[in-house]
Amino acid sequence: IPSLSTTTTLPTPTAPAQSPPVETQKSKSSSSSTTTSLRDKSVLQLSLFGRLAELIVTDPQGRRTGLDPRTGISFEEIPSSSYGGESLGADDGSGRVLERKVLWISMPLSGEYTVEVIGTRNGKIGMDVLPIDTNGDGQRIDIEDTVSIGVGNVYRLTYSAKPGQTAQL
Repeated sequence: IPSLSTTTTLPTPTAPAQSPPVETQKSKSSSSSTTTSLRDKSVLQLSLFGRLAELIVTDPQGRRTGLDPRTGISFEEIPSSSYGGESLGADDGSGRVLERKVLWISMPLSGEYTVEVIGTRNGKIGMDVLPIDTNGDGQRIDIEDTVSIGVGNVYRLTYSAKPGQTAQL
């Protein structure tokens, strides 16, 4: 197995210095109230492998992130989201390069998302969807499909940030 060196062009998402509280508790033992905040670890990450397509994700409020190759328009309407590419080059002299596009949403809303994979070439694609809940837990969903130039394959993703809920695609 050749070792790989990494060249990254994807902007690295950064977490805010302090996440908004996901739970608030008031103490009943005194007349003053105490607020306790827990850190929200929820993330929705989609990885599209190869150079055959681009992604656009629409959140439950109709906001989009991604790139439409038919128009060349890039969207970053979803708060705390990013979309870009990564390349992994083999350092064994073979010249092989593995590429993927990553769409990242930090603290996504619960609800139904629309995922559109738009072909830039004809062929088979692979995509991973990694839905992470507020506790930082999740299970990856793998998809293989065929794309055609200029055609969008549309998927519905039901996501919940609530711990123990399973995302469905």
